[in-house]
Amino acid sequence: MTREGSQGGELSFGFQGAPVRLPILVKRLDPPRAITWECPGAFPYWEGTTISWTLDASEHGTKVVFRHDGFSDSQPEFDLGSVNLTWGKIVARLKDVVESGVADPALS
Repeated sequence: MTREGSQGGELSFGFQGAPVRLPILVKRLDPPRAITWECPGAFPYWEGTTISWTLDASEHGTKVVFRHDGFSDSQPEFDLGSVNLTWGKIVARLKDVVESGVADPALS
């Protein structure tokens, strides 16, 4: 049995206004440097996409590289903009938490 959040495990996320919860499979876990998630389906147009986070030391602290790849050409362009905006808000919130030490889970 694989633990939730461990490599091979499954996570579930919800987004305000999203039609369903987003299941995520943890495909690669290399703490503290990298994680790769795969979207198995259930979330419109995300089936088969991958989300990766890599962290490397830089002269300014930690460099975080985020990627969400593998979208189908059939995905509506307006939806890609919404995906981009949502991830931008999430990454900005993560930055705020790291810098302030105060977590605020609400996206606005």
